[in-house]
Amino acid sequence: MIRISDIIQEIVVWQPFLEDALQHWYLNLTGFSEYIRPYVEKIAGKSISSHAIKMTLSRLDYPKNLFPYNIRCEHNQINTISGLNLMSIIKNPNTQEMIWKLNYLKNNEINRYMAIIEWSREIDIFYDYTFWSKIEEIIPAHLWILTIKGLSLCSLQLRDEEIYQKWLFYSVTKKLAFHDINIIQVISTYHELWIVIRDEDLKKVVTVLLS
Repeated sequence: MIRISDIIQEIVVWQPFLEDALQHWYLNLTGFSEYIRPYVEKIAGKSISSHAIKMTLSRLDYPKNLFPYNIRCEHNQINTISGLNLMSIIKNPNTQEMIWKLNYLKNNEINRYMAIIEWSREIDIFYDYTFWSKIEEIIPAHLWILTIKGLSLCSLQLRDEEIYQKWLFYSVTKKLAFHDINIIQVISTYHELWIVIRDEDLKKVVTVLLS
């Protein structure tokens, strides 16, 4: 006979954000118990009171080795670039010549920002907004997937010991989401985590990451 505690433990374990929320008292246990009651009753095959579910939730034994998710950054970990545009284009054999032209443009305008990121099917180009007319000349419109103007990059320097922290990216993106910040894109290298946001959100992003 399956126990209520086993059902609830499985719900929480397979949805780590619930485990996180329960451990740090983000959830109203009464409301959450009522919310999951139909599912628990379906698995158990019998009627179960919300109170019984609530008591089980309050007694759950949470893992002791969760990463301290409420990450706080230092000033020297953060770099920012604003006034950027993003163009995503379709990747095909013909785009390589365009990439060469973009790199030539980039190398001759070292004081203006441009980053070209090649994925398996698409290419993302982040560039200083003053490049717009030249980019438009190089990349034909039929290859455009989307263009977004008025973006900023917030680059978070990662330490060696943080690379293998399972909760690191989650902790950063969740912290920003909880402050109602829309993340356009997340890009990472070994020692950097790039967060792409709107220009108007940049100040708020830095404030949240430092707090």
